[in-house]
Amino acid sequence: MKLSGWQGQQNRRSSKSHKEKQIDLFKHATHMKEGPVEIKIPHFHLEMVFGRLFEKLRSEQIYLLDQALAAHRIPYFTSLVSKGHALDIVINQGQAEAVRAIIDELQKSPDHIVRITSRIGDWCELEPQGLPRHLMSHQWEFAVYYEYPDNLDFSLRKTEFLFTNNSRTVFGIREWYGDDRPNHNALGKMATKIIMDEKFRNTLISADPNLQLKWKDR
Repeated sequence: MKLSGWQGQQNRRSSKSHKEKQIDLFKHATHMKEGPVEIKIPHFHLEMVFGRLFEKLRSEQIYLLDQALAAHRIPYFTSLVSKGHALDIVINQGQAEAVRAIIDELQKSPDHIVRITSRIGDWCELEPQGLPRHLMSHQWEFAVYYEYPDNLDFSLRKTEFLFTNNSRTVFGIREWYGDDRPNHNALGKMATKIIMDEKFRNTLISADPNLQLKWKDR
């Protein structure tokens, strides 16, 4: 029966993981850099909200953006934010106006909203809360990085819980978007758990080279 076949196809589609969907979206972005660390600083962020676009059209928009930026020899990195409803496009600050002009030319549909947002960050050192006295001489350092855009109507605040060891050979991170984040005291308790619970610590360790840059000169 046609209906049964259609339902089976829908079930197969819905079984795709979030990671697989991201790979599908970006598979034609062949000129995108591996990460923001490959973009010359200072960085600038363009946020592109997809609006009501279907996933296929989102993939096409990413492809067209990739081709246009490549034609102008503009290095970039982009990732999904706002639960997959927007792209955060990282470029060099000196190319912000050129990239905005490219995006304005690409996007004529009212389903799109493009805003340039410079992200401002606050670095705050973090002390473990409730750490037993015999563990006070530990090797770990902690910080919280609060990042927020100029235009909060079109982007979410970002909170990063960061840690590294004294020799700067191990780095870890956990992120939250919007107001759904732990308070400072809860983050201090999380720092204590990092020290005491190796299994938990290993779940947050990351090889992202940008973490080394964040801790540089700290």
